[in-house]
Amino acid sequence: MKISLSKIREVENFLDGRMSAGASLLFQVRLVCDPGLRLDVALQQKVRDLIRMYHRKKVREEVGSVHERIFSDPVKSGFSQSILLHFKDKQQ
Repeated sequence: MKISLSKIREVENFLDGRMSAGASLLFQVRLVCDPGLRLDVALQQKVRDLIRMYHRKKVREEVGSVHERIFSDPVKSGFSQSILLHFKDKQQ
């Protein structure tokens, strides 16, 4: 199944809430009447969700890598201790 760029743009505008009230209402009516459009919207939302999950995973990996470099390097022990103290003060 191939979806046109203009249809993708229209679905994205709907999902992002960038349509006027009238255009959004018309799109919602089309969703009720057109199972293909409903599928396109559902698939586009799934793609967005997967991209968001992938991005979160990459950010977690990057933060973990920075954490490992800072807290395992003896040269940076003073810095890591000041960071730990900062957060320790906030918890009390």
